[in-house]
Amino acid sequence: MSGWLALSSRDGVPVDDGAWAAALASAGARKPQEWSAPDRRAKLAAWRRDSGEFEHSGKLHRSESGCVAWAGVCLEESGENTADAIGLLTGTGTAQVAALNGEFAAAAVDSKTGTLRLWTDRHRHYPVYVWRGNGMTAASTELACVVPFIPKPALDLRSIDLFMRVGEFIDGRTPLEGVEVLPSGACVQDGPAGTTRYWRLRHRGDASIGIDAAASELAARLTAAVRRLQARYPRLITPLSGGLDSRLILGLCRNPATVPSVTWGDAGCRDLLYAEAFAARIGSPHRSFPFDPAGFAARWTDGVAATGGCFPVRDMFILPFSPGLAEKADIALNGLAGDVFLGGNFLKNSWLGAGRLPDLAEQTWRWRVPAEEEELTAGLVAGAGKPEPREEWVRSITASGEGRPIETLVDWLLENRIFRFTNCGTLLLRTALESYSPFFDRDVVDYLLRVPLEYRVKHRLYLKVLCQASPAAAEIPWQRTAIAPKRGYAASLASMAFHRVLRGLGKRLGFVPFPGEQVASPADWFRGPWSQQVQSLLFGERALSRKVLNADALRRVWDAHQSGRNLSRALGALVALELFCLRFLDRVPVVAEGKSA
Repeated sequence: MSGWLALSSRDGVPVDDGAWAAALASAGARKPQEWSAPDRRAKLAAWRRDSGEFEHSGKLHRSESGCVAWAGVCLEESGENTADAIGLLTGTGTAQVAALNGEFAAAAVDSKTGTLRLWTDRHRHYPVYVWRGNGMTAASTELACVVPFIPKPALDLRSIDLFMRVGEFIDGRTPLEGVEVLPSGACVQDGPAGTTRYWRLRHRGDASIGIDAAASELAARLTAAVRRLQARYPRLITPLSGGLDSRLILGLCRNPATVPSVTWGDAGCRDLLYAEAFAARIGSPHRSFPFDPAGFAARWTDGVAATGGCFPVRDMFILPFSPGLAEKADIALNGLAGDVFLGGNFLKNSWLGAGRLPDLAEQTWRWRVPAEEEELTAGLVAGAGKPEPREEWVRSITASGEGRPIETLVDWLLENRIFRFTNCGTLLLRTALESYSPFFDRDVVDYLLRVPLEYRVKHRLYLKVLCQASPAAAEIPWQRTAIAPKRGYAASLASMAFHRVLRGLGKRLGFVPFPGEQVASPADWFRGPWSQQVQSLLFGERALSRKVLNADALRRVWDAHQSGRNLSRALGALVALELFCLRFLDRVPVVAEGKSA
């Protein structure tokens, strides 16, 4: 994928040419462009593939005002304005950057002052990893490029402990001590100026906006978002599921019959069935691929490298299929975040009227980590210390905003679960081709932030938008309900309730009422086709000798899963951690001084 590396020496320390070369080699960069400031106190590099990239992405852009390493794209109704956007980044102003419409990350060096500035877009589509030490700052869109500059890379045990519990990293945390991921909407100036958040997600519902008016306006804005991408980059492909997000954006294309689509899942699942039906309905050239569990394990190391070790292997469903997508297109039209932004997936009726944010934060911890699972994973990371992951989760939420508790919570979940966790899936796509997500369009998000959250509960608003924007998409059953969305909110709500009742009954009586509802079976794969390889990784001499994990607790988690409990999230994180150590830390210390296990 396209990317860049930036190095700045604040104290006149010479750039370590050996570390610089190792960093570029770690990224697997082919023929990177390189630039050095006249005094050699700053260096930039950028790289890209021969195809499957936005026009300006993975390049260095030089001007009288400085040099910018850029990844991504900016689009307006008038066309692509990436070149103009790049021109803004060597200056100090942020208001114009906040108005940009696109997905990007950049490093800019001002030619007059030599100042390095690092930029992320509103939604952190591209990660920017930063390490500071020895009088220098190293930053890159790939973690592998930062590690060579760190004298003694060491694991951040507290962050990893949280990863084992919830399967994700929050805030700016990474697996490595001293390495952070920059927040969304950020400008970071090397030196005393520090970090500026030039834009933040802030839901502030306006009760004067009616639900029908909101649906009409959002349908128009989503249509415009899809078509401005298609006008500039017509060689698209859509990863199509049986859900609503991908079918909506595919249905909004100017001529869907010219946009191929692809679906994967367990044989016979609803995703395959309904995606095939929708593709046939609109004429999209379509292919389906049943999952082959062995195909995942062979690519896990690549996935860990692409996501910086921040994504459990359990969730790397797209990884084996990305190369095939690149054969047919340059850009994946991605339905990322529709279910959350528009569908209210993070909303529960009991949360809407919450009076205290700390209480709501506590509820979300239990929502994410059932008590039984928390007990089984306790003590898994040796030497993690205090505070407990639950405390850090709650503290992060309560410190994140000042709006209504539910609005603050949704903003936090979006910035962490979507901007970080779900975007890791997009990084797997980007190992082969670019990706663009219309649900993150500036005009769509700016309007959605004003729409009352209450409209989104159980996809009430979403169903109205779908019926207005793409009637064909509303005619095909939705995998969550097994009925067509055009039947309306009441019918969908009744179907969801019926599904919930039967699932509960099936759990008590030992049967699966809707076998086609499940898209993938990672819990079963950890007991079957993945079992031998996972055991050799987690219980091998190399892994146990690290003494990062408590061997007894690790065995407890493994045995509990093999006995029928679903601990696939923890196992997916454990495998990702060991592969991360093999990829990034093998033959170097893996525990920070003073924090030995």
